[in-house]
Amino acid sequence: MNDVPVSVAWIIALALAVVVAVCWRALRRLPQPTTSRWHWRVVGWIASAATLGPLIVVTIWVLGGTLLRWRTLLADPGQTLARATAGIVYIGGIAVLVSVLFFMLPYAPVLFLWARLGPHLGRLEASRAGIALSAGLLAIPGTLASVAAYGLLDAPFGYAGTELLKFGGTIFVMVTISLLVPRLSIPGIRAGVFAGTGAG
Repeated sequence: MNDVPVSVAWIIALALAVVVAVCWRALRRLPQPTTSRWHWRVVGWIASAATLGPLIVVTIWVLGGTLLRWRTLLADPGQTLARATAGIVYIGGIAVLVSVLFFMLPYAPVLFLWARLGPHLGRLEASRAGIALSAGLLAIPGTLASVAAYGLLDAPFGYAGTELLKFGGTIFVMVTISLLVPRLSIPGIRAGVFAGTGAG
């Protein structure tokens, strides 16, 4: 078994931890976010992103594939929809497990820092368009880590060239959706909350 992705992931995580520690020391001098219980709101964001996001992505993927095979759907809609539902449950369960194991811990410091900086982020935190853009920005570290890890592996486990770009693009979209959907759907972490302009 090749442990290169695991090694790269740990190196990136340790480097991120050092950066977070330095930033956190500097951030202690800034005023606290005005939102009450902002720590727990970030925990909710992390947990919902790691569970709700992957389920939504898998559902879109499975249902999209089912609709593309519309002839099969029309021929036997009951069986096709039953298979689609089973696929969502099975693949969604695996996606959530992988997300919890490999997403929550590395992204926790990133999202805590983001929330801590909330009052200083302006429109990136205060509007729906801003949090959509910020979700894309926050997805970049996870995408780069994934590309770096799997770009070092040989086929069939790794990716190279255009396949690596497709893989990176897929990861970017998945992480962006996972980070954005909770903020659009859960009132406690909606746009403006960490900036102090939303309801506390």
